[in-house]
Amino acid sequence: MDFMKKTKRIVKKLLQYLVKYKIVIIGTLIGSLAGFPGLFIGLLAGLYTERIMKRLRTEILCSRIIEQGASVPEWIGEPFPGALYTCAIVVYCAGDVRSAESRMRTVFTYKKPAEFGVYCRAAAASELNIDLISECLAHVVLQHRNDTVVPLQKIFMVLEAAEFGWDEKSRNTKPSRYLSELIGYKTSDSKMRDAYLVLGLSPSASLEKVKTAHRRLVTRYHPDHGEKIKGGTASFLQIQAAYELILHRLS
Repeated sequence: MDFMKKTKRIVKKLLQYLVKYKIVIIGTLIGSLAGFPGLFIGLLAGLYTERIMKRLRTEILCSRIIEQGASVPEWIGEPFPGALYTCAIVVYCAGDVRSAESRMRTVFTYKKPAEFGVYCRAAAASELNIDLISECLAHVVLQHRNDTVVPLQKIFMVLEAAEFGWDEKSRNTKPSRYLSELIGYKTSDSKMRDAYLVLGLSPSASLEKVKTAHRRLVTRYHPDHGEKIKGGTASFLQIQAAYELILHRLS
């Protein structure tokens, strides 16, 4: 009887592994038809394809979570609690996935920052209800209020940088201000720090680095490329405002 139970457990585990790594197995089997070199190439191709498919599945799930305001499963492996919703707010404010991802990577220096790209792409593919997202992030922050796992200061740092040049008359209350009201947090209004973050730099960057970053970003986000880059014009105006503020302070 014990032998039968053990056998069933082993078969069940085996089937789970076959389903989980079916792409890798299929790629390896196809590659093996071309001999040992083909087997090796097939294995690599299978692993690479599986990695892409895993990210795609995660993006789809994250997009649903953002739209529904649901809790984030632990297996997604957020770098910190609330990372997904932070990315969603930054994407909403910046209007561009690459710009949002760059700002997240600049502020949150984790060893494996690839998740930020996944989260930002998921947010860009979602219908963003910014009030709902802010409320969900506030809920996460309050859940971990007594922990040190939520880098609250850095969250507000990246949000305020993404809101640089925000016009409250046309776009209503800043998400960072609404979030601070929900959790009772006093924000620091440092426009210079935010200006450097808009350019993807630290406040200690030299004037030469500021000019180099400005040229690179202006080339990418110029209004002439507005049709190619979603939110390109808004990002361009942010970049120009940040650059002019830094130049004015340093001159």
